[in-house]
Amino acid sequence: MSWDDFYRVWAVVGPLAGVGFGAWLTARWQRKKWILDNKTAEYRSILDALNSYRLLLGEYHALYRGGSSGFEIKDRFNAQMSLARAQDTVSNAFADRVFTPKLR
Repeated sequence: MSWDDFYRVWAVVGPLAGVGFGAWLTARWQRKKWILDNKTAEYRSILDALNSYRLLLGEYHALYRGGSSGFEIKDRFNAQMSLARAQDTVSNAFADRVFTPKLR
């Protein structure tokens, strides 16, 4: 095989190899970007759940700090239920997102 034959073959194979390699690099970069974007959204949802729980917990303790505060039992029950819902949201956020296996 002479150099002329090699150059003829390379003229056909070289651009195809370049396009294939470029497509592989682009797909790899897009996957990494997609994973990072989804991680950002997941962390944001966890932080939102934690922040809403923190706010409800602060309100609850501000209202019912002394034990007997003159509020009706129904109001206290509603506050405890909203606090329990917020706590459930936080636990579900951690269970669904943080403890999932790592995908490669």
